[in-house]
Amino acid sequence: MHDLCITQNPRHLSRYDGPYLRVSPLHNGRVEFRCFDTMITSKQWSRVVNPADTIPRLLHFLDQLLWFPKEVLPVPPAVPRQLD
Repeated sequence: MHDLCITQNPRHLSRYDGPYLRVSPLHNGRVEFRCFDTMITSKQWSRVVNPADTIPRLLHFLDQLLWFPKEVLPVPPAVPRQLD
């Protein structure tokens, strides 16, 4: 599995060492969000959510940090469930 790391930084930086959000799929099917804004693990913001709550949690996080305020992010349409 792979992690998705999201940060906000100027384009001209070739190396970035500021805060970032890591989104990680877990083996139990849930998704972990962890904000690396300190190296002290117990002080890092972290949430584990069900797959259906991944996009709402991500949008809420981005809005809270003003990385992408909700005014500029479209609300995604509901994804229809595919039946096997």
